[in-house]
Amino acid sequence: MIPRRRLLAALPFLAMPKFAKAASHHKQAVRRPSYNTGVGFYTLSGRGPYTSSTNTNIYDANGNTFRPRGVNRNHYDSSCDQGIWNSAANCERYVLYWANGTTSAQFVNTYIIPNIINHGIIPIVSAFFTSTGITTSGDTDPATLIQCVDDWIDGVNDFVGASAWKTIEKYMILNIANEWGPQTSTWQSTYITAVQSLRAAGFNCALLIDAPGFGQDGGGEAPFTTTVIPYGPGIIEADPQHNIIFGCHVYFNIQAGQALSYLTPMAQSGLPFIVSEFGPGRNIGPAPTDLTPGELISACEQLGCGWIGWAWDDNNLPNIESDDSGFAMVFSNPPQTPAPPYGGYFTRNPADLTMWGNNIVLATPNGQTDGLGNTISGSTPGMSLSHLAVRCSIFAGGGPS
Repeated sequence: MIPRRRLLAALPFLAMPKFAKAASHHKQAVRRPSYNTGVGFYTLSGRGPYTSSTNTNIYDANGNTFRPRGVNRNHYDSSCDQGIWNSAANCERYVLYWANGTTSAQFVNTYIIPNIINHGIIPIVSAFFTSTGITTSGDTDPATLIQCVDDWIDGVNDFVGASAWKTIEKYMILNIANEWGPQTSTWQSTYITAVQSLRAAGFNCALLIDAPGFGQDGGGEAPFTTTVIPYGPGIIEADPQHNIIFGCHVYFNIQAGQALSYLTPMAQSGLPFIVSEFGPGRNIGPAPTDLTPGELISACEQLGCGWIGWAWDDNNLPNIESDDSGFAMVFSNPPQTPAPPYGGYFTRNPADLTMWGNNIVLATPNGQTDGLGNTISGSTPGMSLSHLAVRCSIFAGGGPS
């Protein structure tokens, strides 16, 4: 998804919350592979073989499984931190914006550490734009991806990019570029160059690589088989850390009743992957589908992959407000107000949540009404952040997920 322009606001440094669920049991930790020299997340599939029996789990620094279950954040400086803390999300895919002069160190120290990591949430940090103003979504020019890599390494405005990000390597997953790439072997060859450049600069964290074709790689009857499945193994093998996760986006190429069959090719490919974007369904928005959030989450849970909804603050009305016709999960990102459009879930008031927010945060039963009085549809019992998200074990109270 292509985000709208940035908002204003920064929130203060706050203590770790208790909202994300702690694991109810602990499994034996898995040892980091010898070829992986990082200190953060890793996979075990880096040397293949890439088959349906391959272990594609994501492991944290303690060697425990971590399944991302969270939300996208469209505006890095919007007033939505407290609402996301209350949502039970265990990860936040965080859109960077370089063009206003914000530095890597500022992103890390002013936003990510105090407002994400210190609240028990894993940051999945993503480049949606280059420092030169190019939107990566749908772009197929190799020069655009290489510019993204230069931005990560140089830090754009402070020239300490690699060293700034290194300080949170234990906690972060780095999403190189949102939805970049052609559905050809050029996607593979350009990403091999990008990955090796990042590794040479000292980025040893897990790297998230989006599928090309706006994150959907063709979709339809053969999803992800055009590019990701045939060319993904070559990227992992060329990575000195062998530590790649693939990001699949689910929008208009899939309809109701197709979620499980749509994602099964990726699940059987032996490639680590997550669904890093999906929306509210109901045939609304720029990429309409009638696939319900409940069905998509159920399919991900059955296949053992993570899922991240788009987006907490993708507001479709003026004054950072929303209704049920957009992709935002809350009606308004300012604090609670006494009447519609309410607030940003700062007090855990369900009336703050759009229909989409009710689906993903609470799995509010279909037939009930949201804060605007609209009848909720699209939920599946138990398929929500509040029911399923488990805090990463590197945080107090967390555990295998």
